[in-house]
Amino acid sequence: MTIAGIIAEYNPFHNGHAYQIAKTRALGATHVAVCMSGDFTQRGECAVIEKHARVKAALLGGADLIVELPLPYAVSSAERFAFGGVSVLNALGCVDILSFGSESGDISALKRVVEALENSQFAPLLQKQLDKGLVFPKARQLALTELLGEDALVLSHPNNTLGVEYIKWLERLNSRIQPVTVPRKGVSHGSPQASGAYASASLIRRHMLSGKEDWRCFAPAQAEEIYRAEILNKKAPCTLEYMERAILAKLRSIASEAFTAFPDVTEGLEGRIYKAARTAVSLDELYGLIKTKRYTLSRVRRMVLCTFLGIEASMQLQPPPYIRVLGFNARGAEILAKAKQTCSLPVSTSLSDLARVNEPCKKLAMAEAAAVDIFALCSPQNLPCGLDFTIKPVIIK
Repeated sequence: MTIAGIIAEYNPFHNGHAYQIAKTRALGATHVAVCMSGDFTQRGECAVIEKHARVKAALLGGADLIVELPLPYAVSSAERFAFGGVSVLNALGCVDILSFGSESGDISALKRVVEALENSQFAPLLQKQLDKGLVFPKARQLALTELLGEDALVLSHPNNTLGVEYIKWLERLNSRIQPVTVPRKGVSHGSPQASGAYASASLIRRHMLSGKEDWRCFAPAQAEEIYRAEILNKKAPCTLEYMERAILAKLRSIASEAFTAFPDVTEGLEGRIYKAARTAVSLDELYGLIKTKRYTLSRVRRMVLCTFLGIEASMQLQPPPYIRVLGFNARGAEILAKAKQTCSLPVSTSLSDLARVNEPCKKLAMAEAAAVDIFALCSPQNLPCGLDFTIKPVIIK
């Protein structure tokens, strides 16, 4: 048994994801365990399809086991997103390789970037660039260029950046898991154009939300059938636009100094958010009032979403306290059987059972349940609330 781990959002699962799983199996993996984001994502948005529907699509598309990437990491920066995902897969204790897509396709080049990031010379070079008022990604790339030259250009691509973070955390956690990368096929991350049967997840989401463009050819047949049923039943596509006034109202209820408890709210940014919340009448206006040349739009969206969901900065700094199983098939059951002997964290399909383990587990479980209640209001037809404590995992026979 050779178990591969994948960290993903599958928002939604599409042909490119199926391709990565197939290539991962071609590399020797007999079983595939995926650590997947739940109902909210790294872009500071809600997922376009409810998580259990995405789990079923992924299992039918080649995955064997789906465990949840806990909410605090799912709505975080690339570094903390990677920290959460790698920590969960590492805690299973039986994952052999971590497979991820990249634009580079060169694991050695990505490892050289990790070495430079851990070099003692890097921090002062980074600070020098940040002092110029540059956004963090640009400042980091320029700092690395001084150490690596053209090799630093790999960080100009988002999947490469995530790959670097995965490798970094594997090394920091002294993990036995070996990283491997699958070259991205078809289109680049976030591309506004499709290529044959391949399209970026962002383009598919835009087509789903508009209702005017056909997205069906970009997803495997079984996944397409699941998504189509969700849309026909008015459970999707989901968007934060349905929650716009609720988000603005919540932010207006928060005192200026209280914003500092939430992720990435530093350098006096709490005052800017406080003022923007009292002026803006839409989310787009709110983001625009908060954003400066130093902060990317994705970072601003994450700040707003974390504040709304009550995700404190401290929750992203601590390692995950448990592993929650969202779905599995027969091979996934074999992974879980092996994990019983190797796992270093509590594992369960039940959020209620996990909440009873200890105080950190309870705090995270309550945050997850609250987020599911909120996500229910992001669908065209409000979904029932409170399901996350009682809903059963997806099991494919």
